[in-house]
Amino acid sequence: NRYMSIIEDYSLPYPDDDKVKLLTIRPAYNMMISERVKAELRKENTINLFSELINKCLADISRETDDVKLFVSSQHFLEESSEYENVYLELSRHSVEVARLLAQTGELQRYLQQLLHQKSTLQRKKKTSGSGEDPSITLTDEKLSFQDNQLRSIQKEIRIKQHLWENYKKWKDLTNS
Repeated sequence: NRYMSIIEDYSLPYPDDDKVKLLTIRPAYNMMISERVKAELRKENTINLFSELINKCLADISRETDDVKLFVSSQHFLEESSEYENVYLELSRHSVEVARLLAQTGELQRYLQQLLHQKSTLQRKKKTSGSGEDPSITLTDEKLSFQDNQLRSIQKEIRIKQHLWENYKKWKDLTNS
């Protein structure tokens, strides 16, 4: 098509056979270009929808993290009058919950990296200016990193409290013998 565009732009003569070929190929070529543009728009819409879903999942994880953090920071876990079995069971249950949330956060981070790659690929194809990074995606990545750090902190707190209760039980057993 570039070859034919140059010929037409400079009004160069060309054989009639080429004119016929051009007339038959041009509609198919134009339709192909149109379909490619439509596909890129669908891809961009899908990327935006996926970005919204990631943000929704992140909000859900954030709420669950806040709930776990509030529960784990309860004084109940530091009171000597609490029952070891109940406390240890609750801490273990929350430890599993934090591990699940960490796995989800990691999965969202992988999805987000793929999303960023796809978005930059689209921008390169469109030959747009800029670094290819969407500020909303970068912000979401920062939120995910913060969420990951917060969950790891909660996980450490749970482990510390579990060790505290294990050692407390050992001490009680040793002193009661």
